[in-house]
Amino acid sequence: MKYNSQARENQDRFAVVVLDGKKNGTYVEVGGYLPIEWSNTFMLEKEFGWTGISLELFEKFSSQWNGVRSNKCITCDATKVDLNSLIDENNLPKIIDFLQLDIDPAVSTFKVLENIDFDKHSFRIITFEHDVYRGGDTIEIRDKSREILQSHGYTLLIPDVRHGDLKFEDWYIKEDLMPSDTWKRFIGVDPVLNTEDMVEETRNLFEDLLSVKNALIYLPGGLGDILFMQKLAYLFIEEGYKVTWPVFHEFKWLKDYIPEINWVVLEDWDIERPLPDIDFPGKEYYSNKTSIFQTEDFLYYNGHGHGEEYGPEMQRKYNVVDAEWKDWRDYIKFERNIDKEEDLFYNVLGLKDGEDYVYVNRHWQTRPTKEVYSGISSDPETYGCRVVQHDIIEGFSIFDWCKVLENAKGFYMIETSLNYILETSFLFDNVKDKPLHLWHRTGDWSVVKPLHNLPWVYHNRNESL
Repeated sequence: MKYNSQARENQDRFAVVVLDGKKNGTYVEVGGYLPIEWSNTFMLEKEFGWTGISLELFEKFSSQWNGVRSNKCITCDATKVDLNSLIDENNLPKIIDFLQLDIDPAVSTFKVLENIDFDKHSFRIITFEHDVYRGGDTIEIRDKSREILQSHGYTLLIPDVRHGDLKFEDWYIKEDLMPSDTWKRFIGVDPVLNTEDMVEETRNLFEDLLSVKNALIYLPGGLGDILFMQKLAYLFIEEGYKVTWPVFHEFKWLKDYIPEINWVVLEDWDIERPLPDIDFPGKEYYSNKTSIFQTEDFLYYNGHGHGEEYGPEMQRKYNVVDAEWKDWRDYIKFERNIDKEEDLFYNVLGLKDGEDYVYVNRHWQTRPTKEVYSGISSDPETYGCRVVQHDIIEGFSIFDWCKVLENAKGFYMIETSLNYILETSFLFDNVKDKPLHLWHRTGDWSVVKPLHNLPWVYHNRNESL
């Protein structure tokens, strides 16, 4: 398999794949033993630039680390030192990527676990060696360790990892700290994880995940832009990339409708502030100031700031990477939630099958404020039927309006992301022969009009209805 793992059960490769190939991660290794052979952290340090500390009771082992490993191995009795203070003294962050708990006997490992302040430090991955194959008190130790870790919100992903028939270790993850859902591919995996004996299905899983390339897209907001750029995301996926796309919290619902993309929610963030304390591939590059670049296994795409030499504002998002933009609408694919659509249609809006109504949207923009254009009438007398006005309704996404859109008898809208949704294969044929009136937010129609296939009647802001 890819990368020079020294770990007996591929703990290092596991950490790499569930953290999406993370570079410059952090670890705390309780039970350092040898610096290279059988080490769970040697590969992480040498090939991925991780930093961390290792604790080892016997100086005859810890002394071998000098000149061999860059990261330190501290000679100490891990059951008697304050691990929380050691973490702080060595300038490790509050959220650490990998914690290994593995000293003999298992009761000593349990003592270390009991002394960890989980309110002060969190860990994305924890491996706990319980050595339950030895019998005796190890069964109770395993069960109590599970109670402690699960009470602190850790998910037991792979219980009773085995070497041959010997059950000796549990592997945990912290779901809310994981950069993506990659960890879910290990649910129910065969617990024999050493390279020589693992089953073919597990080997194929590791090889598949170790070969993944990552693409990171910078465009956290502007739902219309996000939808227009879906084709680029799918092109990257077709080229073998796993696409990560951080977005403002207003768009966190996208992950429920477009699961092919790893949507990362930037809670309470704007572009003028530091990024929140979450993890995702390429986070160190994530900025509007970072230009598009590509390496052997990573692609950074910036959806903003391309020069006029690449064409009009929207088209240049494609032109800058020599991609065709004209069929963008064929790539807006989302999983419709019919139950939500019907709940919104019948229960929230109180619509009935066969009822005549027009759809009116006078709102645009979510940041910095929601704007309203008053030039579009909301008076039913103007249209001779009921008016359904779009608004943000808690618990429903813009995709949940599809049933409302496909049954409306006409559309009177300010230009928004809804234009892109109406162009999709879900709705195009249902709406193309109905009255379609569109008002522009600013400027003229030269940038936006070429993107549309629907036969809109275009209005400027000074035209009212």
